[in-house]
Amino acid sequence: ERRVNSQALLGPDGKVIIDHNGQEYLLRKTQAGKLLLTK
Repeated sequence: ERRVNSQALLGPDGKVIIDHNGQEYLLRKTQAGKLLLTK
């Protein structure tokens, strides 16, 4: 099991693009402090 701190993953902008099987997904922190994954 691998654990990653969300702040380290998202960086100062609060978002990261994830490439999964050739598809791009955006993982971002919302204003409410939750995580949202969109395609």
